[in-house]
Order: sequence, then C-alpha cells, then structure tokens
Amino acid sequence: MTSADRASGSSRWGFEPELHPSFVPRLPARQLFSRFFSTVRRGVRPRRAVGVREVVLGGDGFRRLITIVDRGWPFVVVPRRPGASPRETRGVHSDGDVLPPVLHRLRAGAELTAAAWCRTPGATGRVRATVVAGQLVVDAGDSEPLRITASPVALPLRTRSVDRVAVPMLLPHLRDIDGLFAELRRVLAPHGLISVLVPAPRSFGWRGTALRKAVRGAWRHRSAVEHPEWLAAAADFAVLADDRLDFTLDGDAPSDGADELCAAGVYPPDLPDRARADLAGHRTALRTVRLRRVVARR
Repeated sequence: MTSADRASGSSRWGFEPELHPSFVPRLPARQLFSRFFSTVRRGVRPRRAVGVREVVLGGDGFRRLITIVDRGWPFVVVPRRPGASPRETRGVHSDGDVLPPVLHRLRAGAELTAAAWCRTPGATGRVRATVVAGQLVVDAGDSEPLRITASPVALPLRTRSVDRVAVPMLLPHLRDIDGLFAELRRVLAPHGLISVLVPAPRSFGWRGTALRKAVRGAWRHRSAVEHPEWLAAAADFAVLADDRLDFTLDGDAPSDGADELCAAGVYPPDLPDRARADLAGHRTALRTVRLRRVVARR
C-alpha cells in the first residue's frame, strides 16, 4: 500500500473501509492502571484533614460541634456541611463523660476506679471510643472528647478507624449482641482492641441462695455475664485477657444504692422489687461488687 493509497482510503485490493470505534483495539486494563498510578508520586501520603470545632445553634440552644473534612479523617462524627439542618448536628456534644457516676465511685485501691479500669487497655491509641446504651464517645489524640447520640449496632464511625473500643456494662442487657460485635469488627482498625466490662456473678453467702437465683434470672443475656469470653471468641475476636476485680463503693452507701447500681448495670436493671429489697438489705452487696473485664483483639 502506497502513501497515496492510505490518503485515499484505498489499496490494491480496492477501497479499505474504516473501522467502527467499538472495534478499535484498546489498551489492556493492567496497562491502563499502570499508566494511571504512574502519575501518583510514590511515598507521599495525603495531607490529613482536621476537625474544626465551632459554636452553632441547635435545637435547644448553642452547642459546640465538630466539622469534619472527609478527606482522610479517620472517623466520621456527623458530617456538617453549610446549611445542615439541626437534626444532623444536635446529637453531638462536647461533654465526653457518658459513664454512670457510680462507676467513678467504685474503687479498687486508692486510685483505680471501675471507669478507668475499663478504659485502660489501649489508652495510648490514636482514636478511642466508648460505647454505652444510646451514646458514643470518641477521643482522637489529646483533643476534647465528643459525645454522640448513636445506636450500639449502628456506630457513625468509619470502617477500620478506631484503635480501641470500650464497652462498659452494656453486653448483659443489649438486645442485639451479634449486631454489636459486627459493628465492633467493622470500626476497629487491624489489631484494634475491645475492652468489655460486665458484672461477675457472686454467691451472696450461704443465706443468699434466693437472691442469687433472682439476680441470675433477671439478666436479659445470662451468657454475657457468665461467659463473655465465649461470645467474643464466637465473634472472631482473639481474647487476650480475662480478669476479675473487687471494687468498693466510695463514700457512704445511699439509701437508693440498689436502684443506682441496677441503673448502672452492675445488677440487672429489671430486677424485681422484692429482690431489690433483699439486695438493699444485704450486708455487702451494695458495698463490694465484683466486675469482670475481657480484653480481645480484632
């Protein structure tokens, strides 16, 4: 074929038709990917965005919220964009203490409290979270903790974004334990830790047989109290530690101490009134409690 034939679209065999664009050969996908990624500088990590706190007017007054730039920030609180409605931001608060006050009064020694004991594993992690019933606290580095209204089975966190999740006194009375463990596996970073705090069964003495049976039968999920390590292992977590520790209630035991401990989850929240009266009349049940901490790795 001569150059003149190419220009005229003909050859020695006659006119050469043009191919339809769909029949034009294309580069293999591997070559396309290599061309694309060759334009990206190797060894350069994208600049991480930061969260900016601001004061906005919510549904019930001014609140400090966080604005998240979605470009690489390890977790999503409530993405706030210009013109966001109060419904999208009213669940975020700057107060990070969501644990029941009684957990700060239960002490083992002079310094250690039940609240601190639950949060000790993974305390040096970059992003830490605490999950309670209807609430979530997120700590990133040394910044101020943020309290978020969220369901334990639908956490507003990015996948593989949290280094440690503490779950204090939630497992025995949660309806969907499988959903909680599935969410924990989703949000935990590789080799991330969970710290589960649950009550440890006690005997109440040789005269407390009826009280022991009443307390044992009032738990919604009895296996979460008696065998929490089995639940963690069944959810594909590697159990690293399983410890029990006795705590003493700091200060004078109040008259409504049984109600306070039941509300905190130390004893069953649905404990019958007669059993609560027996619990309040027990000589050590309100003063000394035994808790159990299970630490597992993703």
